[in-house]
Amino acid sequence: MSRTTELKLRVEARRKQLEADLAEAKAAAHGKTNDAIEAMEKKLKHLGQTLEVGWDKLTEATAKKLSDWLK
Repeated sequence: MSRTTELKLRVEARRKQLEADLAEAKAAAHGKTNDAIEAMEKKLKHLGQTLEVGWDKLTEATAKKLSDWLK
């Protein structure tokens, strides 16, 4: 498995977990805003911006950003 494929799988798994956590936090908030929800939304938005070019054009700099995002 290539490093890019491994990174893609890890990012997708983390994104799905973050989306599930966000949905759970929103349900628990009962319409109130909180810092945890905003932080999760910000992380997902940042991921979307980082992956705008797509996996086929992934640069080393973008791969590093994604690795950092996983932490």
